[in-house]
Amino acid sequence: MALPLRLSRSGEHATDAELRLSLAEAEHLHAALCRVLDGHPVPPAAPDCRTEVESADALSAKVADANRRSRRAL
Repeated sequence: MALPLRLSRSGEHATDAELRLSLAEAEHLHAALCRVLDGHPVPPAAPDCRTEVESADALSAKVADANRRSRRAL
C-alpha cells in the first residue's frame, strides 16, 4: 500500500513523497489514527470508517481484531 504525502517546512511546500506500508502496517496506522482522533468531530466529507476487514488475508483479519480489542480497552 502506498500513501502519498505532501511535506512542508515552516508552512512552505518542501517535497512530495510516498509512504509504503504493508497491509499489517496500514492497519496499525489506521488504528493509531482512530485513537488519536477519537473525540474530535468528523468532517462532513469524511468517508465512513471500516468496521470489518475487507481483505481475505488472514494476517489482516488478525491485526484488525487486535486493533478492535485495543480500542475497546481504551
